[in-house]
Amino acid sequence: MSYRAIALSCILLIPSLLTADVTLTYKTENTLSPSLPSAMTQMLNASHILSSPSGRKIIVKGTKFYATTALLDVIADLPNDKLTLLDPANKHYITVSVSQYADQLAAAMPKLPAGMAGLMSSIKLTVDSRTTGRTAQIQGIQADEHEIVLALGIPLGQGAPLSPVMKIVLQLWRATPEEVARNPALQEFVASGFMTLGGMNPAESVEKMLSQFPGIADSLAIYAKEVTDAHSVTLRMHAEVAMPILAMMAPRTPAAGGASTADPNAPIMEINEELTSISTAPVPDSAFLVPDDYTAVPLADLMSGIMPKPPVAAPKPPPAATPAGK
Repeated sequence: MSYRAIALSCILLIPSLLTADVTLTYKTENTLSPSLPSAMTQMLNASHILSSPSGRKIIVKGTKFYATTALLDVIADLPNDKLTLLDPANKHYITVSVSQYADQLAAAMPKLPAGMAGLMSSIKLTVDSRTTGRTAQIQGIQADEHEIVLALGIPLGQGAPLSPVMKIVLQLWRATPEEVARNPALQEFVASGFMTLGGMNPAESVEKMLSQFPGIADSLAIYAKEVTDAHSVTLRMHAEVAMPILAMMAPRTPAAGGASTADPNAPIMEINEELTSISTAPVPDSAFLVPDDYTAVPLADLMSGIMPKPPVAAPKPPPAATPAGK
């Protein structure tokens, strides 16, 4: 058995001996391409993804978790089977059962129109992953790089071949097993079960939530499994989002022989995130309470509140008054 396997086995056998609180703090940067169509730029700028704070935090205290994300904040209380989702932008929240939240989210998802079912079943999403062999030192912690590539394609006509619509390249730098074995804070984080909310299967949850999207549910479940490494800690993330379909729709120029000059592989958005600190300072119980000024709402209302809103067209100015006598 390799040293890495032995180290991981030891960590997973002693979770009850680990009692320190852990706080991970990350810095996040989002960048939009200047070539993005203005309507999409307006929508993304108005969304929670880009308007969220330039960082996020994960707090672990025994079997309680608190995490900020681009869309929602999450509080998990595993012994009491409680998961609280908070929308900071609208100050809304809802508490659901940890064991049943995937089913409840699936029930809250808007149902597809009957005519969309055939199109959704024709969508193809592929997921490829690999360990690149590249390494990095992040906050003094040795990390290995993993790359995950998602590619989405749809047919643009009856019987037409699949056309590339979206491609996401995700690079994750994770602490090596040796680093987890020697670092008490990393040990505590891994032993807490944060990445899988105490052992819940993330791939199964994704399949439940996206059951009405047969073309992508299975592949996104594979993606969730690849991203969720229960035995390590992600220290750095870089993501590039490209939409080749935008290049296909870009204006054609005579100089290019009638072809689009837009690069279909150029990213329209880049996201960078990196660990800036890891602390084992005591965390107060108040960190896991819903703020007093938040309002409980139905799950469907909470989800609709975080969805990107289409840009509102500016009102047209009234026609100029015609001078008298004209």
